[in-house]
This record gives sequence, structure tokens and C-alpha cells, in this order.
Amino acid sequence: MNLREATSLIVMVRAGCPGMEIVEGMPEMWQAVLDDVRLVDAQQAVVALVRASPRWIAPADVRGEVRRIRDDRLDRTPMPTPPLGLDPAQGVVWRRDMLRRIADGEPVRAALGASS
Repeated sequence: MNLREATSLIVMVRAGCPGMEIVEGMPEMWQAVLDDVRLVDAQQAVVALVRASPRWIAPADVRGEVRRIRDDRLDRTPMPTPPLGLDPAQGVVWRRDMLRRIADGEPVRAALGASS
């Protein structure tokens, strides 16, 4: 997540948590804490967190909810069979890529087509 995305996420959080005050340095801190989180996952996490309780939401709450969302995607999606002919190292790379694509919410059929 970049600084622009972090700023837009904070605006979204503020809309769902009207008592939250945006202070100087907040976008930079959120960006630093969420630098490896995709904006689309963070937005989905914020919606879930506000639905559960419209209270103060911290970057750690967003990280935790993103982890739950991504884990849920992995739990719901069976791991496809790797293509034939991969050596062990290629198999590891293929599996990591497939896990990332599934956790990102990419449909397995699309992920398979893009990884071939």
C-alpha cells in the first residue's frame, strides 16, 4: 500500500467511525504498517470491521482482518494440481504463486491460465 492508498483508506475508516480523528502523520504511519497489504483487501477488511463494531479502527485491526479474509479464501478454495513436468524447485515456485493468487481472491481457473 502506498501513501495515497493509505490516505484513502483512512478516509474510508473515518466515514465508518465518525468519532475517529485524523491527526498529522497518520497516513504515513498507516502506510508503514500496511505497506505489504493490498488496498482492495484493506477496504474489504474495513467494511467487515465497521459492520462488527463502528469503533476506533487501528492499522493492526486491518492487518488482522486482512489475514482472516485471505485465510478464508485459502480454506474455501481447493489447491489445484500442479502442471506435469515441474521439477521440485519449479513445483515450490508454482505452489507459492498459486497460494498468493488464491489468497488475492483470483478465481482458480484464471490463476491456472495465468500461471501456465
